[in-house]
Amino acid sequence: MLVYRRKEVPSLPLDLDDAEREEKLRQWRLVRTFFQSFTNADQSQGGGYNDYDTPDSFEKKLSAHLKEIFHQLLTAHEEQADALTTSTPSATPEAKPLPAPELWRGSPFPGLRAFGLADAPIYFGRGRETDGLIRRLSEGQRFIAVVGASGSGKSSLVAAGLLPRLAANAIPGSRDWVALRLTPGGQSTDEKPGDNPFAALATPDRLALEDMITRPAARAGLVFEEGLPRRILDDTGEEPGALPLLAFSLSELYESGQSGGTLSTDAYEGFGGVQGAISRRAETTFSKLDPQAQAALHDVFRELIEVEETSSGWVATRRRVAHGVLTADPSARRLVEAFCHARLLVSDEDAQRQPLIEVAHEALLSQWTRLRDWIAATPAKTCRRCAM
Repeated sequence: MLVYRRKEVPSLPLDLDDAEREEKLRQWRLVRTFFQSFTNADQSQGGGYNDYDTPDSFEKKLSAHLKEIFHQLLTAHEEQADALTTSTPSATPEAKPLPAPELWRGSPFPGLRAFGLADAPIYFGRGRETDGLIRRLSEGQRFIAVVGASGSGKSSLVAAGLLPRLAANAIPGSRDWVALRLTPGGQSTDEKPGDNPFAALATPDRLALEDMITRPAARAGLVFEEGLPRRILDDTGEEPGALPLLAFSLSELYESGQSGGTLSTDAYEGFGGVQGAISRRAETTFSKLDPQAQAALHDVFRELIEVEETSSGWVATRRRVAHGVLTADPSARRLVEAFCHARLLVSDEDAQRQPLIEVAHEALLSQWTRLRDWIAATPAKTCRRCAM
């Protein structure tokens, strides 16, 4: 038997006359009495349990412990099977398996759109950040800003991570809170579901990205061919625009079809992988622009990239540029806005909170044929240092 105990002291309603407060205290005393039973009268340990801090850490501990137990059981089973030469039917009736959770219908990968409340069952990889927001709110902070670069997953964290937890009463009384969503230029809509007041989100680590790849697929009853998740991770990298491009590539992979519920390497290579998805999206976005905005492409990217001459040829790298420099011309502004909306360019701020723009992923410079050919044909013009 595995027993776990959360170390965090539970939060209670402030109202001393609140009936829920009394119920919480009663439950807390029962839990305390239960764990006291693990200690014998002579103060020796009659049993053991595992401490954890947050739901996310519990998930990781339980997963590790279960893997260890399953490994031991499978090893013992294989040893017994090797020792047996014959088998006899068991007189014991077979135990009924626990019902599997209902599978997610449709694509478990939302592409470039943000996760919403309804996507909570397929939202993975942000347990630590969600726990942090819950903790800050439970400590009495009533204003928390989630900040980060464009495409880092801010909206998804709040909508699919935080709000469902609040609706599940993660903080006493939070199930009755009203969520109000305001978007620039739009109408408001009602949704029911630390030290620094700002919670920075700036990119998920590799383990979190792996969760974002494999766990939504499992929730939908899908599996990856061996080695494909690692390849997708390697192709994605850890650049500022990695998260939306990963999401877009996974959506493309799902739309490419599955064979018996398997997401295959052939399908991934069929649309060119992460780099191919970037190129296709760039050309589609560019083709929808008006001729004046298309003509501004070279002026915009002359600011956004720097080309240096190396022993192996010209190499283009990204530059961060002030938003105002790129959008002074109306045609250039339309191009920048379209590419930002497509997550091919990302916005951020400098130390003085001034808006900046940069290329989301350097694969755009090498994989988008239109831009790559222009860089190769006019290196001296695209190289700001060489043109001086």
